[in-house]
Amino acid sequence: RLYTLTQEIINRSDKIIVMTSDSEEILRKTYKIFPGNKVVVIPHGIHPIMFQDSLSMKARLGFTGRTVGLTFGLLSRNKGIEYILEALPDVVSVYPDFLYLIVGATHPAVKQREDEIYRKYLENLVKSLNLKKNVLFVNRFLPLKLLLSYIQASDICISCNLGLEQSVSGTLSYAMGSGRAVLATNFRQAMQFVTPEVGRL
Repeated sequence: RLYTLTQEIINRSDKIIVMTSDSEEILRKTYKIFPGNKVVVIPHGIHPIMFQDSLSMKARLGFTGRTVGLTFGLLSRNKGIEYILEALPDVVSVYPDFLYLIVGATHPAVKQREDEIYRKYLENLVKSLNLKKNVLFVNRFLPLKLLLSYIQASDICISCNLGLEQSVSGTLSYAMGSGRAVLATNFRQAMQFVTPEVGRL
């Protein structure tokens, strides 16, 4: 039914806009879209932000002297944050100044379904792994200017999406557009854009 519905939308549309060439290829192969100019790729944009070194923003937010990793966006289980936390003791043993920021409110749909069960699970995991000095939760939806400040204060943005079929991630787009190094799972957008020059899969 979903295939049929999508096909009907495509048939009735003058243009189909996607955000990656990978998505364009999927549409062409799956739905046999012709002629070729019906699909238009417009990459995921971000708000205008000048590149700057993280030092000044770290000072402003109180993170001076720390190496900062950041995951941001609405919190849900598909972000895979528990796997990052489980890997952190090995990181901290080599880089004791490392600070991992988990920035964002719980996704409204998740909160409605299960309240803060996932966040509490993560908080308990931090305690059990003795990472209280190395992990900071910022449990709120930040206004854009402050969110950009957190991104600029980070050294590494970590995008551990578990849904490997995810075509586009605003989180990844903002991290890369802000000039941050990226550590990502190999979901579709990351496979296209996270090259050895900008990060690691």
